Amino acid sequence: MRNGRLFSGTSHPVLAQRIANHLNISLSPVTVQRFPNQEITVSFGISVRDQNVYIIQSGSNIVNDHVMELVIMIRAAKMSSARKVTVIIPYYPYSKQSKKKKHRGAITAKLVADMLTVSGADHIITLDLHAYQISGFFPVPLDNLFSKPTIANWIENNIPDYKNAVVVAKNTGGAKRVTGLADTLGINFALIYVDNSHAKTSFSRAPSSVALQCLPPTSELEFRLNSQSLVSQHANIDVEEDEDNKSDGSEIRELELEMSELDLRPIDEIMNESDDDLDEDLVSESNASHNSPLLSHTQFKEVSKVSSNGEPAANGANSAVGAKKLSSNPKKIVLIGDVRDKLVLLVDDLIDRPRSFLTVAEHLTENCGAKGVYIFTSHGLFNDISLEEIENCPFVQKVITTNSYPISNNLKETSTKLVQIDISPLLAEAIRRNHNGESISSLFERPI
Repeated sequence: MRNGRLFSGTSHPVLAQRIANHLNISLSPVTVQRFPNQEITVSFGISVRDQNVYIIQSGSNIVNDHVMELVIMIRAAKMSSARKVTVIIPYYPYSKQSKKKKHRGAITAKLVADMLTVSGADHIITLDLHAYQISGFFPVPLDNLFSKPTIANWIENNIPDYKNAVVVAKNTGGAKRVTGLADTLGINFALIYVDNSHAKTSFSRAPSSVALQCLPPTSELEFRLNSQSLVSQHANIDVEEDEDNKSDGSEIRELELEMSELDLRPIDEIMNESDDDLDEDLVSESNASHNSPLLSHTQFKEVSKVSSNGEPAANGANSAVGAKKLSSNPKKIVLIGDVRDKLVLLVDDLIDRPRSFLTVAEHLTENCGAKGVYIFTSHGLFNDISLEEIENCPFVQKVITTNSYPISNNLKETSTKLVQIDISPLLAEAIRRNHNGESISSLFERPI
């Protein structure tokens, strides 16, 4: 690249080298050192005066150090008379904090954006932002690339029966993401709705349920009849009467239901709900062992009898204690769509704590009849514990992610289910087009 310099931070040197190889250039030398008190100092080994500087630095598991390293590199380039500084951040750090979760919290994603722009960044290139509003945090241009074409290309080349698959979002916030991938592949999609804050439902026997906003029925018996009919219709299950009720037909098995309140939040807030909002609610408070199948969070009596360590409780006092612990925070998982006898492509933008993915995978397989689950994410924020959980889950065949986030070779070797798609061709082409003043819109739909 004429009048261009490509530098790499220390967060993901492997990805940076691959990008340089695709551009047919060498990474420019830069020295990153630490003082004894762990302060970071940066020195470029080549002149950047009147040059277009490109700095590659992704989020990582030591995010604070690498964010500081990045802003120091940006400032060093600007103070060395660089013409323009473009920052390539494949995984945007602190992206899960794009809104206030609590009254006295911080919007840290905006703080990171301020740090980058104040230090001198003129242009940002990133991949699959966790929340769309982050692009509005910057007063400078931001190009948010999409991994959808690359992932779709991998599916077409590696899953022979993908036409018989269904793309599924594990929460309502992923609706736009899954519909786009489904349209690209020409297949159906489905959504998972988790009733985690407004409805508390406890069914005696029902693998799935639907919370409906309706007027109270005219009588308790009519209410029970309607509830039983709706559960059977929406979950594709048969709700059988108890043996004691078959004789006279005058009573229906008891359904304990609290009518949910109407969700009055703005629709954009509901549709932008993300996995970090739901992860803790999807998992049991018990420290379940992953050598045994995950417990479904659909509440019915046969499953709710577990001990505090996640194993089936023995009859007696321990059984009562375990059942009380699990049912103290009941959740409902509702599938909107049909996955019976189909392969499920469970899609989200990132995965770190996999418990919500694994719980949904179990629900789709055990209760909805799916014949297999593949997990697809743009960013895999894995550690040894999360990969072990995925490896021990019988409901997940593969987890496919890009190499936007650094994962050590030792960690990758511990998993037989992890597949990484190389995203460096897309990032390299975005850099080339940006440097030459070409449009990048075609990168949103076609794989490189």
